[in-house]
Amino acid sequence: MPFVPLTIPLWAARISGSVLLLCCAFVIGVAHAAPATVEMWGRQGCPYCAEAKDYLAELQRRRPDTRIVYYDVVRDAAARERFVMLNAAHQVTRPGVPAFLVGDHYLIGWNATDTPTEIEAILAGRPLASAEHTQLQNPLLGAIDPARLG
Repeated sequence: MPFVPLTIPLWAARISGSVLLLCCAFVIGVAHAAPATVEMWGRQGCPYCAEAKDYLAELQRRRPDTRIVYYDVVRDAAARERFVMLNAAHQVTRPGVPAFLVGDHYLIGWNATDTPTEIEAILAGRPLASAEHTQLQNPLLGAIDPARLG
């Protein structure tokens, strides 16, 4: 049987080429997605901030693809300004440290059981058990339930 060249209209070839380019771009985009970032605002001398930093160091060892960024709200004016802006954007009337931004989730306070679970759920794309911490830890007052505050 003789070889018969396949002729494709020019418009069909252009569409096929565009589809191929889009598929390649999608595959490359998925393979090179930006790493997850966990940002933390804290201050030196804060015991909960120290615990949170230790946890984030351990998280970094377990998930080397996760980017961890720490900001000191006392020593870094730009970080403090962003912290104030984040609190305003999330309608936080009583800001505190440590505070975390994971994706578009803003978490305030540290509970050694709940906060790591929430951070890792966000990183894994799982829904959070609750939209906010059920309790905040305060060195002077102990556990505080935000739902009970006026």
